Amino acid sequence: MGASAGVHYVSGPLSIGVSWRSPVWFQKFSWNRKDLSGVSHAMNFHMDLPQVVSMGAGIVARKGTLFGADLRWFDYANTAGFDKVGYKADGSIAGFGWRNIWAVGGGIQQKVASKTKLMLGYNYSGNPVPAEYTFFNTPAPAIVQHHVSGGIIQRMHGWDAVVTYYHAFQNSITGPWISGQGPIPGTSVTSKMSEDSVTIGVGKSF
Repeated sequence: MGASAGVHYVSGPLSIGVSWRSPVWFQKFSWNRKDLSGVSHAMNFHMDLPQVVSMGAGIVARKGTLFGADLRWFDYANTAGFDKVGYKADGSIAGFGWRNIWAVGGGIQQKVASKTKLMLGYNYSGNPVPAEYTFFNTPAPAIVQHHVSGGIIQRMHGWDAVVTYYHAFQNSITGPWISGQGPIPGTSVTSKMSEDSVTIGVGKSF
């Protein structure tokens, strides 16, 4: 369960928007595991999505040219599953230990023919994972920060065919191996991540 609200204002070629999304609350994730002796244990983990505040603006620079930019704040430090870190009493992980981040992005859409538009964009986001908690985040190293994207919109028989691509450049962090008693001296864990994505879609306006 969650909620969102926003305001969108348009004045001539300029449009401005501000929005807020509450945390998205989930039920606890529950599962069973067996230890090395074969004994079953009931496990659970509570993780929500963070609240997000967004501000953006767009402008029609000239006929067929659109510019847009936005700024977003993610409240991970106060979100279940991300706020805590370390081990619980049963030996399971208490959380990921993420910090709040800002993300900023911008892009351009250019009409190059009567039925063809090209898009290009860039996005930078903070790294929510502190290096000292690399060990707890090896399953989900969301550490990429620089992203570039591009795409094409082709109008065909009243439909829009859309193909997009983005690349997130590799980033890495290193921290100690952490046991129930704390960081183990002389150890290290390194996470590296990059991303590539291609999206193909169709749409129709009425």
